[in-house]
Amino acid sequence: MTHALARLLLALLASAALMALGWAVAGKIGLLAATPVVAVLVTLPIQQVLGQAALHTQRLATEHALRGTRRYRDRVIGVIEDQDDHWWLRVDDLRRVLDGLPDTPRLLAATRGRSTPDTWRLDAHVRADALLELLDAAHARPTRQFTQWLRQEMAAEARRRERHR
Repeated sequence: MTHALARLLLALLASAALMALGWAVAGKIGLLAATPVVAVLVTLPIQQVLGQAALHTQRLATEHALRGTRRYRDRVIGVIEDQDDHWWLRVDDLRRVLDGLPDTPRLLAATRGRSTPDTWRLDAHVRADALLELLDAAHARPTRQFTQWLRQEMAAEARRRERHR
């Protein structure tokens, strides 16, 4: 990134020198003639900086998403924690763990306002408290074990957060 910024600075200095030379040699016409060259000199490093910034942002977002996982019985469950400390669980991962989970449209309808559908940026997620409310009525032992595990994980995370504040 610093290499690209250095190239941008060099391009800006060269552009300023070229514009000054054009003005000194031919006045307004020289300034006008130097403009397309300056545009190319400056545009390419800017594109490079923006491209690297986009890749860096994507890498950071991916790292953040990968950090937000929990393991339940050797299965990974994607977790996003929002600013209000709510957990959002990835529906596809939940489906691998819970057999009786309703299909995605019904799950999203049952947890309306506390779930997000699939988009091009993010898979479907459901808020943990909404999922717990939905699953509390379940009588299947694996489902009860999962809800107990989820409550324990959320409580442990809350205790960790309190210790670090």
